[in-house]
Amino acid sequence: MPDGLHLPIWAGRTAALLGIVLVAFTLRQAVAAISPILDAIRTDIPISNIGVGLLGTLPPILFATSGFVAPRIARGTGLDGGIVLALVLMTAGHLVRSFAPGVVVLLVGSVVAFAGTGIGNVLLPSIVRRYFPDRIALLTAVYSCIVGVSTAVPAALAAPLAEQVGWRFSLGIWSVTSVVALVPWLLVIARERRRRLADAVEPPRPARATRLWRSRAALSITAVFSTSTICTYAVFAWLPEILGDVAGSTPTEAGVLLAVTGLISVPGALVAPLLAERLRNVGG
Repeated sequence: MPDGLHLPIWAGRTAALLGIVLVAFTLRQAVAAISPILDAIRTDIPISNIGVGLLGTLPPILFATSGFVAPRIARGTGLDGGIVLALVLMTAGHLVRSFAPGVVVLLVGSVVAFAGTGIGNVLLPSIVRRYFPDRIALLTAVYSCIVGVSTAVPAALAAPLAEQVGWRFSLGIWSVTSVVALVPWLLVIARERRRRLADAVEPPRPARATRLWRSRAALSITAVFSTSTICTYAVFAWLPEILGDVAGSTPTEAGVLLAVTGLISVPGALVAPLLAERLRNVGG
């Protein structure tokens, strides 16, 4: 696409646009769906506070690991194939957790689901750049907002679903959204099976990687993202528990308050990419 050329957003890209939106909606479900219903899970599966802490620690660990693994997956399968793999892992993880007979299987399912989420997190920005190079800021704003919604919806619905039909259904239902998100990407792969995305994810260059370790900007960004991730997933893991213990909140109330933390991010996620596109220096 020539520089500066803006195509209609639907022009030959409908499946990719729908796929981006649906993938973004899956990216926080595995994290946000479990903490509001831990008490219900504990009635069937004994989980210690250490186990709860481990569940809260797994997402940033798996997301960090995915940062190294996802580019290699994309080089082997293409970006579209990598997204499909991410969705398959998320689907499998949701289902394994919903049928878990004990804490070990619950943790294994969480690892699988978080690994898929991490791969999706890493590859989605590259997907946006590939299919919407003329609207990167807009699509980044859109999917960032939807990621906030994907935190809010399962957090708010987890406890009511667990009360009505059981915690296993409450965890497993999110596999449906991952399966639905697969459909547009399978269509994209079928349509573009002759096109390979080798140029979308470049092989790593040792010299450049060495310079990154010496870059103040790169180290600052790493520190900011690491701190943000630790704070975010500490909230996901512990906020419902703390609200129940300290404020006497019911699981439903705690889930709704956790949902609010996801929705609060939506306005900033909408404005920040559009603003960054117009600023020479986004540091401030």
